[in-house]
Amino acid sequence: MADAELVQRAKVLLDKLSEGPRFAGSEEEARARELCRKELEHAGFSCKDVPFGYSEWPGRWGPPIAAAVQAATIIVVARIAISGSAWSALLTGAALMVGLFFADADVKRRWILRFPLQRAKSVNLEARRGSPRIWLVAHLDSKSQTVPMLFRIGSSVALAAVMFLTLAILLLSLAGVNGVVVLLPALQIVAVVAALPSILCFVRNDSNGSVDNGSGVAAVLLAAQSAGSPRDIGVLITSAEELGLAGARVWAPQRAARGTVFF
Repeated sequence: MADAELVQRAKVLLDKLSEGPRFAGSEEEARARELCRKELEHAGFSCKDVPFGYSEWPGRWGPPIAAAVQAATIIVVARIAISGSAWSALLTGAALMVGLFFADADVKRRWILRFPLQRAKSVNLEARRGSPRIWLVAHLDSKSQTVPMLFRIGSSVALAAVMFLTLAILLLSLAGVNGVVVLLPALQIVAVVAALPSILCFVRNDSNGSVDNGSGVAAVLLAAQSAGSPRDIGVLITSAEELGLAGARVWAPQRAARGTVFF
């Protein structure tokens, strides 16, 4: 396929995939998945739908809650230190952050698939040609959020910076440096301000998802159809990636044990 033809083909695919928002489990996503099915079957793939259930709750509310807990941790630690007990503040902060770390890991490992609240259903599209060990993977679903990505990244970076500053003040205080704790009231305010963009970030369905991830799906489809693609290859079009990688979390463990390679 000539370069100009390939670009035009990619443009057509991307336009069709991105005609509207594709929230996980929606009719719009199902129509886009049917387009993917037709493209892959035309390239000699056998396709099947793989339905799965999951909880939207961690993907919707996990990040705002995590940001709120981080800000609350900074405030609690600062108040304990201001009261005159830097060691207690340090130990309390360490315990809270370790707890948050393990809670986050548990949410990603189990809650997304098992949590009983906000249960939802969606479908992965699995396509095979030959006996694949190599799989091309892209997610089909899209979402929007109430806070732009740049502000969310800034919020996360700012929260991390405030936490490190709080830790530095505690260590300086323990080392005998006087007067540094007077900075802690200001850091409490900064922590709240830094956390607000993340706390107020809610999931919506207003994005056509051209970049994330219509472009990725189009690239996978074109790669699978290319003359240079191997005979034995698989394509996985996942759903609910935007809600905690749910589709991939359901599918991947079954393949990892068989030496599957993902791209």
